[in-house]
Amino acid sequence: MVLALQPRGYEIQILAPCGSRLPVPAAIEEIPGALQVPAQHQRRDQPIVMPSNSVLANLWARVRQLQQGYDLIVNFAYDWLPFYLTPWLSRPVAHLVSMASISEVMDQAIATVIDQYPGSIGVYTRTQAATFPFGDRCVCLGSGLDLSLYEFCADPDDVLCWLGRIAPEKGLEDAVAAANVTRTPLKIMGQMQDVDYWQRI
Repeated sequence: MVLALQPRGYEIQILAPCGSRLPVPAAIEEIPGALQVPAQHQRRDQPIVMPSNSVLANLWARVRQLQQGYDLIVNFAYDWLPFYLTPWLSRPVAHLVSMASISEVMDQAIATVIDQYPGSIGVYTRTQAATFPFGDRCVCLGSGLDLSLYEFCADPDDVLCWLGRIAPEKGLEDAVAAANVTRTPLKIMGQMQDVDYWQRI
């Protein structure tokens, strides 16, 4: 998003947890605090729990302080708090939902926002949107890949490629099963997030 908007003259302020880095030249205001337990590691019926000195709460307190200087707030966090706070902010919030339906509380929070602010919920794919009861009202944005960074290969090798974080919720075992059934070599690329999961695969 930074690569697309900055050359067009937009001023962008990025807030992120301490230690965050971007692969592009952009200033990040690092916000301290304790991280949430990722939603994908919790049960579907898990209630919302906020840690003490939550980085998420600290991030949104800073958003509230800065909001008057901006036209739009863009939320990339798949967490309950940003959705809950949306009506109390004076600037519009666009939410890019990065996951499928995995939490009852999150589904409810997203549904409330989409009811009050139509067009404010973006998703990556139609398949992802279809996992939500309100999926037909989500805006499919795709991933915004810069195709100039890739070279087209009209005659590819007979190889299956899997790309993603190496973590249980990404379903690497499905790619392994598909490669085994089709007897196709599998290339795996991604950040090693869960070594135990990798060893089990």
